[in-house]
Amino acid sequence: MIEEDSKYQVNSFFNGLELCNHYEEQREDVSAIILDLEMPERNGIETAQWIRNYECSMQGQRVPIIGLTGHKKEAVNKRCLNAGMDVVLCKPIKKTEALKTLNKLIS
Repeated sequence: MIEEDSKYQVNSFFNGLELCNHYEEQREDVSAIILDLEMPERNGIETAQWIRNYECSMQGQRVPIIGLTGHKKEAVNKRCLNAGMDVVLCKPIKKTEALKTLNKLIS
């Protein structure tokens, strides 16, 4: 959805661990990360925490992280933001909403 008719190149990963491995190897090529909260091996909150810890250890720039969840509970949103996510969007999301959020965080 993001890649269609947009300027963004998208890399998809099956689980949070794959994403973390990619980020560790290709961090300078990553402009933003979109995480689903429900991922195998390392969920979205664990993945966001790992990314923020990794950035601190590398003294690197902070990549914007967008969390995706089907939960509308404020407690879930708070956990995501405390884990280091910049924005949390509730599914289902529209393409325009996703692109608007990406553009705002990346610019």
